[in-house]
Amino acid sequence: MLGREMSKKGLSLVEVLVAIFVLTIGITSLIVSFNASSEQIRSSNNIFLSSRFAQSKIEELRNMAYADLDPLGLGETDSDTTLIGGYTATRTWTITTINTPAVNAFKALDVNVSWSEAGRAFQRRFVTRRSAE
Repeated sequence: MLGREMSKKGLSLVEVLVAIFVLTIGITSLIVSFNASSEQIRSSNNIFLSSRFAQSKIEELRNMAYADLDPLGLGETDSDTTLIGGYTATRTWTITTINTPAVNAFKALDVNVSWSEAGRAFQRRFVTRRSAE
């Protein structure tokens, strides 16, 4: 009877340890979930910024005079770099003349942005066509 009265007065050591264990598991799960979601948000932001970086080059090339894009018809490639989310991103663009002898020839504009983030390689590619008209 004495043992029964003692358990009514407070928590036993085993109950306290179990409660601490359950709380620790819960808090650890929250921390892991928070870290994973933070990394996903950062990665999504880097993808967004790289897309804007590629799109800005596409717009620049589309606004150039048609004759200035690959004037010799041999294909042109160039690149530059910038920081995206603390990582160095390389933007490479290629201009290719298609159907050179045809009256309605057009240029292929290909822009590729690549970077490495946490040991993983990422890449975004934009392709468009530009006609002489």
